[in-house]
Amino acid sequence: MKRTLALVLVLGLVALVATDAFAQQGRRLTIEPRLSYWLPDDADNAIGYGAAVEIMLSNWFGLVGAIDFWSFEGEDLSATLDAFTDWSISDLSAGLIFYIGYSDTINPYITAGLDYFFIDDDFGGADAGAFAAAGVDDSLGWHAGLGVDIALSDNISVVIEGRYFDTSINVDLTTVEIGDVEVTGFAFLVGIEIGF
Repeated sequence: MKRTLALVLVLGLVALVATDAFAQQGRRLTIEPRLSYWLPDDADNAIGYGAAVEIMLSNWFGLVGAIDFWSFEGEDLSATLDAFTDWSISDLSAGLIFYIGYSDTINPYITAGLDYFFIDDDFGGADAGAFAAAGVDDSLGWHAGLGVDIALSDNISVVIEGRYFDTSINVDLTTVEIGDVEVTGFAFLVGIEIGF
């Protein structure tokens, strides 16, 4: 929880400092609180939340940084890794956004970038057995998405996006490598974009 709060505060501080600097240079900065629904391959689907900061360098191209959080129930994670009681992923991502159409109201876009997944795991409980001593490594991955930005006013838009994540989580038991858990899969994100 402390890591989550720290990441949110850092993202907010960066957004506040950058807002004035980019406004003075004539560039547009937006902040987007959002909800998501992730369907990973080897875990139960999960509802998440997060926020993104978008810096548009032109009407067609921009940079995007985001943080998203998901918590998973892990009992049916896989046949060999059913000792997970619960675990959570914090995703810190950076990428590019390209608008493939531009109008006053509806703006479709594509996006792609790199992700760093912070993993918090809990192998406790009566069913954990030997997995109680297991460890999970943080993971590097990537994403690609297709979305639409629907303007409600000059400074507020609704954003709907479908995104594909590609990564796996490595699970180790002391010096024995247990294997990778595939969390590759699709997610759907819905947010409110606020421009400055």
